[in-house]
Amino acid sequence: MQEELIKCENCGKEIPKTQFCIYCGVSLVESQGQRMPESDHGGVVEGVFESAGVSPSPETEEASFFQSPYEGYHQFVPSPTAEWGLDPEITPLTKELVKFQIWKVRLCGMLVEGEVPGKVFSNIYQDYAKEIERLDERRNEIVARYRAQYDEKRGELEEAKLKLEELRVRVAVGELSESDQLIRTPGIKGNVDGLEEEASELENILGRLENLSTEVPSREIFKYELTAKVFLNSLGDLISAGKIGEELGNKLREDLEGILSQFSKMYRGEDEDESSLRNELDVLEVRVKVGELTLSEFETLRAEIIDKLERHWDQSP
Repeated sequence: MQEELIKCENCGKEIPKTQFCIYCGVSLVESQGQRMPESDHGGVVEGVFESAGVSPSPETEEASFFQSPYEGYHQFVPSPTAEWGLDPEITPLTKELVKFQIWKVRLCGMLVEGEVPGKVFSNIYQDYAKEIERLDERRNEIVARYRAQYDEKRGELEEAKLKLEELRVRVAVGELSESDQLIRTPGIKGNVDGLEEEASELENILGRLENLSTEVPSREIFKYELTAKVFLNSLGDLISAGKIGEELGNKLREDLEGILSQFSKMYRGEDEDESSLRNELDVLEVRVKVGELTLSEFETLRAEIIDKLERHWDQSP
């Protein structure tokens, strides 16, 4: 004979006709506004205590039947954000930001190579800067929204964990029985797990917005990174030659250093070989700046590391 199923009014899932929902823990007695048959609730209560190896007191048995074991605890019900996926605006927004940053770097490389007049460079660069400012404002709005949701979920998560610890202590001091703990723990633990999942998803989205994660290959980002560094090293000469003004030069230095910092976040952190070679390049730059290496030695060693990176990228899927 097929087991009779009913629909839980709290979570909407089809479940066996028992005292509590097996998914969300809500009391079906309360939700249906009527008492379940004696044979139903009796079997449930007895089964719980038998599996725990303890015998309920009359007071405990009475309370566990007429009152939800989760009463007084926040029950986790997945919010709409639990099934969000990624905000559809985030991917095109991050791609646009990266695109304009790359165009900035390319333009700077053209100035160093003498391929663009100073006035034309200045006009186009300012256009790019305005567009990046507009996109950044929108990104900050989205970050603020997700940050508020993340902080809220973290607060709820800490509260739920505290409830779980409180339950353990109440049992330890004898206020509640082990059978009470057995009944109440699954609901609180389910709440903790659900909130942790939502908080983790929000954290991933915030990381994507912060790091501008895109599908741009590491090889391409590394190429633009080198171009930006060449420009920064040539900036003093460009100002001295009158190709750009000192005020614009200071702004360019600040912008390019920010872009380099952003590029470094876009590398895949899980690629240990690539990260190791990039770290070697960073160490080389420090060694030449402090005078440990000559410029010629630096160029030779850097070329060797770059060659290793190129071979690594050729072999990577």
